[in-house]
Amino acid sequence: MMASFLDALGIAHEDGLIASENLEAPPADKLAEAARTLVTSYPPEDVALYLSTLVWQDPETWGALTEVPETRALARS
Repeated sequence: MMASFLDALGIAHEDGLIASENLEAPPADKLAEAARTLVTSYPPEDVALYLSTLVWQDPETWGALTEVPETRALARS
């Protein structure tokens, strides 16, 4: 899932590990689009957990994910 998400964002990585130490926050629209791509291949609850974990670990980079519906799938379960 990590690799799929980063690929959708065009972020260089090696098996889900981000190559750059100076990653800039992706634009909110790109984050939303990448989140939508995940739910086509993974269970919504797993996607929500993954996206929420990203926000928790690095809110400066991933904070805009709090606005995408895919992050809130856990609350609906």
